[in-house]
Amino acid sequence: MLEAGEGAGSGPRRVESPWVASWAEALALLDERRWELWVPGTVHPQFRHDALAAVTHRIVERNDERAMRMLERWVTACGERKAA
Repeated sequence: MLEAGEGAGSGPRRVESPWVASWAEALALLDERRWELWVPGTVHPQFRHDALAAVTHRIVERNDERAMRMLERWVTACGERKAA
């Protein structure tokens, strides 16, 4: 799992997490952090639909401008829209 580093200009750092057996367990683990605000790279094709649905739900619940801007990046990373 990648998580934003602390401090200005820090790159992502790798955080080890346990293996999980289900999508629900994976979301519970991710929800311990503010993962919906992470900058997505690419999302595995097998998980694109579920990831986009989960992140959309969390971002809409947050209802803030920064989160809404991140949604566009998630849509692109999940292959729903081509990057400009």
